Amino acid sequence: MTTSLAQQLQNLAAPQTSVTLADARSRASILFNPKEAATKDRRAIYEIGLSGLLELTAFNPTFKEFQLTLFDEATLTLERAVEQSDVNKLLDASIAKFLRLLSPYFLLRPAHMCFEWLLRRFQVHEYNRQEVMALIMPYHETNTFVQVLQTMRLRQSDEDWFWLRRLQRPGVPLSKTAIVNRAASVPAFLSFICCSTRKAVKELGPRAHQLQAQLNFYATVVVGALQTAKPLEDWHIATILESLLKGLVSDTVDYVAASYVIVAQLVSRTKLKTKVCDALLERVANCTFERLHTTALLLLIWIHDKQQAAKPQFTPKTMLNLVCQKWLITALASLAKENIAIQAICMPLMRGAVAAIREGDAATASHQQFLDSLLADVPFSKPTAQQLINCFLDTFVDVEAEHESTPMDTNSNEDEEDTIIIDSDDEMMPAKTNFHTWYTEFLEKLERRYPEAFDLSVKAALSAKSNTSNRQKALKLALGFRLNTNDEKAKRAYEKLYHYSADWRLAAVQQLLQNLKVAKRRERSYRLLQECLPDRIKDDSPAVVSALLTLPTVDFVEMMGAAIFAQTLCELLQRAQQQRGTQWDAVVPQVVQHLTTAAVSDNYDTNLLLLALMPYLFPCDALNAREHAALLIILSSNFASKLPFLGQLEVSTEHGEFNVWQHRKKFLDVIANVTQAGKQQLALLESVEQHGGVAYLRGEASQLTHLLLLLTAYAKRELTTAESLHMLQRVGVYTQGFQFRLTKENASHANGNKNHVPLQLYADFLQTVAKNTKFSELATLPWTELSEELRLCLLLLDTLSSRVYAEQCAPAERKEWTRALKDCLNHMLPEAHQKLDFLCNFYVYETLPELYGNAEDYALLRVRGFQLLQALLRTRPAVVSCSLLHVLRIANACNSPLQTLRQQALATLQLLELTQLEPHVAHLVECLLRRQSELCMDHEQYALILHTILQSSKCTPREKLLLAKLRRTLLELVCDVTQPAICTASLLRALKHMNNETLLTALLPLGEAALRAASRHDASKDTSQLAQLNWPYSDIYCAVIERFEGAVGLGVLKHQPAAWQLLEASFKQHTTYVQLEQKLQPLPCVLLNSLTPETYEQLQSQHKVKLLQLIVEAATASDNDSIFLAAHRLLKRCSIECQPLIGMLASMCSKSTRIIPAKQPERRRGQPNTKLDLTCVTWKQGMTLLELLEHKKQLVGAEQLIPSLFELLQLCLQLEEHSAAEYPKQLILSSLLHCCDVSQAAGVQLSKVLPESCFRIEQVVQCLRNTQNPQTQQHALLFLTRCAALYPQQVLHKIVEIFTFVGSTVARHDDAFSLHIIKNVVETIVPTLLLQSGAQRDRLVIAVLKVFADICTDVPVHRRLPLYDTLFRVLDPRQHLWQFLCIIFESQMLLEQTPAQSGKPTKSLDKSRVEFARELTLMFEQPEIILDTCIQLLDYLAKLPINKETQSQVPAAGNNISPEQQLFDVRTRSFKQLRHYKYLIMDYLSGLSSAVEFQAKLGSPRTQQLEQLRPLYQNFILKTLAYVGVVNNALQLATGSASPSLEKYWRVLANHVHDVLDNAIGLLSPEYFLNVITELLQHELIYVRIKVLELLVTKLTPPSDYFAQSQAAHFGVLFEPLGAIIDGVLDTTGGSNAQQAQLQQTALHAMQLLAHRHGRDYVEECRTLLAKLTRITKRRANVPKAVVGNVVLTLVEICGSIKAHALAQLPKFAPQLTELLKEQVQLLLTQRQAPDYVCSALVTEPNEGGAGATGFDSRRGEIVAVRRQPSAFSV
Repeated sequence: MTTSLAQQLQNLAAPQTSVTLADARSRASILFNPKEAATKDRRAIYEIGLSGLLELTAFNPTFKEFQLTLFDEATLTLERAVEQSDVNKLLDASIAKFLRLLSPYFLLRPAHMCFEWLLRRFQVHEYNRQEVMALIMPYHETNTFVQVLQTMRLRQSDEDWFWLRRLQRPGVPLSKTAIVNRAASVPAFLSFICCSTRKAVKELGPRAHQLQAQLNFYATVVVGALQTAKPLEDWHIATILESLLKGLVSDTVDYVAASYVIVAQLVSRTKLKTKVCDALLERVANCTFERLHTTALLLLIWIHDKQQAAKPQFTPKTMLNLVCQKWLITALASLAKENIAIQAICMPLMRGAVAAIREGDAATASHQQFLDSLLADVPFSKPTAQQLINCFLDTFVDVEAEHESTPMDTNSNEDEEDTIIIDSDDEMMPAKTNFHTWYTEFLEKLERRYPEAFDLSVKAALSAKSNTSNRQKALKLALGFRLNTNDEKAKRAYEKLYHYSADWRLAAVQQLLQNLKVAKRRERSYRLLQECLPDRIKDDSPAVVSALLTLPTVDFVEMMGAAIFAQTLCELLQRAQQQRGTQWDAVVPQVVQHLTTAAVSDNYDTNLLLLALMPYLFPCDALNAREHAALLIILSSNFASKLPFLGQLEVSTEHGEFNVWQHRKKFLDVIANVTQAGKQQLALLESVEQHGGVAYLRGEASQLTHLLLLLTAYAKRELTTAESLHMLQRVGVYTQGFQFRLTKENASHANGNKNHVPLQLYADFLQTVAKNTKFSELATLPWTELSEELRLCLLLLDTLSSRVYAEQCAPAERKEWTRALKDCLNHMLPEAHQKLDFLCNFYVYETLPELYGNAEDYALLRVRGFQLLQALLRTRPAVVSCSLLHVLRIANACNSPLQTLRQQALATLQLLELTQLEPHVAHLVECLLRRQSELCMDHEQYALILHTILQSSKCTPREKLLLAKLRRTLLELVCDVTQPAICTASLLRALKHMNNETLLTALLPLGEAALRAASRHDASKDTSQLAQLNWPYSDIYCAVIERFEGAVGLGVLKHQPAAWQLLEASFKQHTTYVQLEQKLQPLPCVLLNSLTPETYEQLQSQHKVKLLQLIVEAATASDNDSIFLAAHRLLKRCSIECQPLIGMLASMCSKSTRIIPAKQPERRRGQPNTKLDLTCVTWKQGMTLLELLEHKKQLVGAEQLIPSLFELLQLCLQLEEHSAAEYPKQLILSSLLHCCDVSQAAGVQLSKVLPESCFRIEQVVQCLRNTQNPQTQQHALLFLTRCAALYPQQVLHKIVEIFTFVGSTVARHDDAFSLHIIKNVVETIVPTLLLQSGAQRDRLVIAVLKVFADICTDVPVHRRLPLYDTLFRVLDPRQHLWQFLCIIFESQMLLEQTPAQSGKPTKSLDKSRVEFARELTLMFEQPEIILDTCIQLLDYLAKLPINKETQSQVPAAGNNISPEQQLFDVRTRSFKQLRHYKYLIMDYLSGLSSAVEFQAKLGSPRTQQLEQLRPLYQNFILKTLAYVGVVNNALQLATGSASPSLEKYWRVLANHVHDVLDNAIGLLSPEYFLNVITELLQHELIYVRIKVLELLVTKLTPPSDYFAQSQAAHFGVLFEPLGAIIDGVLDTTGGSNAQQAQLQQTALHAMQLLAHRHGRDYVEECRTLLAKLTRITKRRANVPKAVVGNVVLTLVEICGSIKAHALAQLPKFAPQLTELLKEQVQLLLTQRQAPDYVCSALVTEPNEGGAGATGFDSRRGEIVAVRRQPSAFSV
């Protein structure tokens, strides 16, 4: 019980503070490990999550709403642990929604980034565990699932998820089985899966199709749970039902499909209630997705088939919806054609449609049309059609007399049935309702569509014991169509013929038979009898059958046909034989009588009739009177005359005198002496086979017994092997499934009952076949040739041994089988040594595929063969002597993978009498038996143990002698070509670990013999089939060739010419294949796989070359690449001498060309024309050689191949059709490059070893020009890059062609490899260009740049900048970037000029080139490059002509300079094009200098860069100022001209250049600008200093606020350079001119502004300057008046600025001003001029530093304005 304090504390607790606080040293994370995640602050994780959200928004815009909630920056300070519950509920809802939306993208990186933020900020792994689990569960097999799971702290109190804790530490994914088992046993987990899926689908809405993983997970888990649950309980159904029902009507097709899968599993696992079943049925039937129509239909079939107990049915609304669907009939027809049982859905549809029609529904027409389409368009099988007809019959309801019952009239008066009226169509019919009319018409359609099924349905319905009244009425309607009559009497008669009561059927038959005797009734009764005869002749009642059999045979034959009637009679005899002693005995004489008549026996197989009559011709027991009568009928019938031996039988006519045993003996004697028994035997077997074989026997032992009896009798003669084999094979098939039992001693062989066949009879048959067949070559022929004798022997052994060694065989029966087996074996192999030789083959021949397709069957036969040999050895016959060959054959079974066979082989060895063996053989057996435990363990041990025995070193002298003899004998056996090849193969397999020169030398003839066998086989085989070296020759060949390894192979190849002959023969037969590693490979592959690189390296040089030639020839001629791949693996690590290969390549050149007849006359013919023949064998062999050498790293002397390769390349280039030689050119170019690489890697200097003439660069360039194949182009470019490093001068001559090609083809390819090639070309070839100097280099560089400029817009956008970055990493951008830009501007100019010249309507101009130029310039991070480029462009602009006159005066370029090597050919371009060109450059500079990126890169340099960039800034400003002057002068000239457009052009250009100037100044801070200006004021050119001063004046003059934020201390640097200029006023040494005066005036103006702004801050400098100005006024005689005026103004401005500080100079300059005023007065008086502004200034200055200064200040603007007028300061 809690205290009040505890309760208060609980109330004060935060809503979600129950979660344990996280450890500060680690954080939950899926992107980082916990310790690393702890080092990341909240802001960093937020940025990661926000980035991920932005990426997810691109996939799904719905995520954008979370930028204002979960990913809002305000959430950085949110602590949900202290928030109120309502806030947390809203937060949980938002998180749940986000996680559901995240599900489709959970495996993407952006999703992980977002989830990382949710982990850190909202701790979703603790607070929202259910939602997180719903997110990750579909991905339970991924590592991401494990990572998220490891972030959770699962405690035992968490019942829902604690079971996952065991996965956290090992970090393994969750298996599907564990999830399924959990769902099958825990309701909460199953409900969680269903609910989470339903919510996710609802949340995503139209995008729910993206939930592939979620829906697949839902379907597989629920289906698995339903399948795993044992038993399936109610809670399973209740848990999934809600989501299942909603899923079936969902708008998401995948959710519906998943629900279909679950419904299918559910209805198959349990019995549902009717209400649930109908709910599922209704939702599935109303499927709205076209792609699921067939699936829904299959599911409906499945539900009706599995839930028959629930009796599901469609509602009228659903039924109407279904029948109105056009796809339904089509789908049903499609399923019916696929043999799918659709009756489960067709019958409910039919019942529903008929019910709707019967009720008179408004949509009756739709239902009728559906049923008509169902009948017409859907094909049904006979059983299915019968079910539908029965269903339709059950739906009949008499709407007028629904409550009345009219039972079948079974008590009708017989007399009323005397007359049966058929086809009485004129009979009056009662009135019918609409339903009745439609039902009758549809019933007629059914009868016409499926007549056979209709008959079966009607007959089955008539035979039923209970029928409802409605069904009886429907049957009467059906009978009307069946009999084509409306006569009720005929219908009742037909009903009685099929009544379930035998008495009623008998009465009906008897009545029909009586009517046949009346002439007027015969025809109609005959037709009715013919209708029911096939059914009634097979009636279960013998009385009915007997009554029918009273008809004459002729009538039966006429109504049924002779063959069918005979077959029916045979079946009746078989039934009577099975039910002897019953009423069926009375039928036997009647049946035999009909069967033996000529009308029947002449039209049926005699042999089958004989088999049918055998129970009476050769009875098992005593015959009763009726059977005896049947026997007499047989012997006296027409049938007996067909079988002459039946005439030899004599039977007493009296039943009492008949002796069955004497008759049986007589029958056997008679049949044994039958003439032409062979034909009788074949005819008998053929008859049985033609009539079904096994099906004819129908599992009846009596049938097989009689067949064996006849065959045994027929076999008692001399048989050929073919006859015996044929008979035994057929009987072997027929006896399958029958049981053989011993009969009593006093019983006959044929006295078998219906379930068993007499064992003695079958054994006698087998022995008879064996004894009467001659086996002449059985013991000598090898089993590789499956003769008929061998087939027959093995079949007999298999048949008998399987009975002898059967586990369930009784001892007495086994004894009988053993006796038969022994007799057969003794007859086939009479001698003991023959048995030994024959049975030893079982140990050698591991398979007999031609005889035993199933390996298991032959393995069982082998085991029985082993046991037979063991039985033979146990008798220890003295005449049996085992040799080494026999022992080795027996021991060969130890090599079998089956342990049973190995054990049986060892058991056989143990039975050998060692004393009777030769000593060395006995020693071998003893050694093998000592290691029998190892032999039993593994079949690979046999070869190892045999090798250990033969190579044993620890043995006694006697054992050494025995082993020496054993080895010698073994070698003789192996090399014995007379023994079967399979024995040789098995010996070689056993000796696979033994290898030496002696053995390999001895085995060479075996290899040659195997190849000869392959040649013989190929000659006799169809050429269209694949030639193959068959087993066992394949094993022999492989065993010989595989020994060519190491020192053994080297020694044999060196000393034995036969070894090379074998190898050459093997390579010649490269079209012959052998089985290697589960696949067919050519014969040379065996050798190539056996040789090792070490062995190849040790071969002699001539052998290496010879082997390589063999490989090339075989690989070229082969149809597949197996030889080439095997050779490639061998030579991959081998070193190859290239010197011998030169001859092969030379032969390739010489023999691959043919002379072409010249079309010109002989006298004019020069050198003969030759043409390369690509189909020549030598050319193909050369290509194969190059393919082998293409990637070899160990080529010795590879440089020697280069000249020959160029010769080959030359041949390829001479072809007129270049496309045919594309691959050879690629291969040759690749080989050239590879040879260069290998040579240089080996330290060879190619430029010194090979003359420059060997490298024919023009050929490589020609390859580029003459091909469209990208692979050839790439190979050529790669090789050119290597040539550029070796011989740069050669490449230099072709550099324009190379780069033209690169630009036109490769650069346009959008792949990384092409970009890599261009990079290599640029990095290797362009440096050769830079080796030139002066104008030649510039011309070549410009040509290359023009190529790259032309393709700039064709290169893919995402590869454009990387490509040009590569170019300008090689070319110095500070020297060549401006040239590239000029070329681009020229291209843009031409592009913009073209539409105007063509007169076509102008479209929006393509500015992509200019935009690319801007991006390229800003790509460089170094400010120096950008500034240099701008300076070069301004300098280039200044050099271009200004007008047409100057353009025409431009000197022409050299004769050897083409337009492609110039930036802009002024002489060939028009003046309009020149103006446009300059405008583009100026517009580009204006836009570039105003760009934000430009300002960012250049506007804020670091302190260290500032000093480095100062000269560049100065130069930039100077060039801009210079071009400002050029533009102003051009504008002045254009102002007076007659061309307004030209004036407008220069004004626009002036605006742009002033923008550039402003932007250039804007790059500098005011303080740094003052420093730049100070240095520029010391420039040597007066014009530059004037422009700089004007720029300074502009920035100082109000209202400019450029220096508003600058401190006064920065302006002190200006006094010195300005003072120096002012000092020059009195310096007359350099002379005076207008520019000097303008410079001094501008400097004085700048000083005025500077004194006005900062005079008080620089008093001393102003006082010093005041003294200078005073001296100028004193010496004003030599100073221009304009300068004097400015001096006076400056003096006044300084006085006004420093005020009292100017009093010290007042005595000095006041007199001068007075004198100046007097001079002005004098001028006024003498020249009569108005006073100028100087005079006015002097007059208005009453005193220094007082009000005069103020008065001057008030008029300064006016004075300055006057000063700026040209007339005021004219010099």
